[in-house]
Amino acid sequence: DCFKKSEINIFGEAVIGKTHIVCHVCEEKIKDNSPAILLLGRDFTKDKTIERKIFEILDIPVQYSWSEFVSALESMAEAYRTRIPIVIDAVNESETIDIWKNQLPGFTESLKKYPRIILINTCRTCYIDSIWEAKKPQNYIYIYGFNESNLEEAINKYFSYYKINADLT
Repeated sequence: DCFKKSEINIFGEAVIGKTHIVCHVCEEKIKDNSPAILLLGRDFTKDKTIERKIFEILDIPVQYSWSEFVSALESMAEAYRTRIPIVIDAVNESETIDIWKNQLPGFTESLKKYPRIILINTCRTCYIDSIWEAKKPQNYIYIYGFNESNLEEAINKYFSYYKINADLT
């Protein structure tokens, strides 16, 4: 149900699987011959807007406007009969979190006009208050990873999925 929203934020501690989840989402899209955009938070800098930095990363000429670009993505999504994820992994790893604190609300709002585009952000839990301050995002998922009580079950599922035969002892 949350994938019907225009935005999803995935929160969790370090090394818990946030990047793995979003890479899997993008990989599945690509396997289905559908488009997906995966961006790294560490590539965003304070000297450019989120939109301009995306253009730079994707090597899109500056003469195009953001609305032209997103409209083209929306048309592509309609042609592919899918939703296109724009994933920004680890927003907390950017040069400064002020980029997200100051620009993310407007950026997110601008994408709501495009129902076939979904923004997916990942962020470490300890940065939530600094970035979103008092206004927490509406659509979010906390992930917790594995612990001693469910690790063996997870290993069995992983080994089964990849057809790995091994003795867990």
